[in-house]
Amino acid sequence: MSTLAAQTYLTPAEYIDAERKAVTKNEYLSGRTVAMTERVRS
Repeated sequence: MSTLAAQTYLTPAEYIDAERKAVTKNEYLSGRTVAMTERVRS
């Protein structure tokens, strides 16, 4: 038997507030945050 974690969706205002305090940056997509990948410069 498997269990699914409940998904929490953020409002744009909640996302902006959390992003200002975050050490790592995320993208906001359809109410969810997705970790941004780090770009390596050559």
